[in-house]
Amino acid sequence: MKNMDNEQNTQINDADEENFIEQLTTGNVYENSKEKYQDNLSSAITFLVCGIAGLVIVLLNDFGVLHFFSLKGASGILTNVVLIVLFAAFIVIAFISFKAAKNAKSKIATESRTNAEILDWLSENLNPDIIDSSYDGSELADEMKYFNRSSYIKNVISEKYPDLKEEIVDAITDEYIEKIFAAKTV
Repeated sequence: MKNMDNEQNTQINDADEENFIEQLTTGNVYENSKEKYQDNLSSAITFLVCGIAGLVIVLLNDFGVLHFFSLKGASGILTNVVLIVLFAAFIVIAFISFKAAKNAKSKIATESRTNAEILDWLSENLNPDIIDSSYDGSELADEMKYFNRSSYIKNVISEKYPDLKEEIVDAITDEYIEKIFAAKTV
């Protein structure tokens, strides 16, 4: 009986650890396709340049043009092999990043069109007065009003577009709040 309890606790702890690691690595921050494209493209270029430059330097060292490290003995051969594998891995990562950038680029137009459609719909149907009348803000600080506004707009978007991911709804909500309430205070 005690052994089964330990197994269950271990499984729960493993699940908690996986969720924690996922939250640390993925986060809840929405990154649109244009940002993903730019990030992946810059990563791909960086890895490709470093990989090719590294391989060239290692090969020039192997042919005796440069003298960064010695090829004598087992440690020299091991160093050479490790560096070649490392720089080859950089080139592989570059091609994977180029593929991810291409994937993100194909989604940019659709995503932009969808976001523009939702923002246009919000502009036509929700003005600052409607949003502010959705809660009693007479005694709230301006910072706290943001949360009420955000909650109301998220609910409206989710009702109109139920298939939209929560991260996208959050991003559109923040953009819309910034757009209409920044303009209102200026």
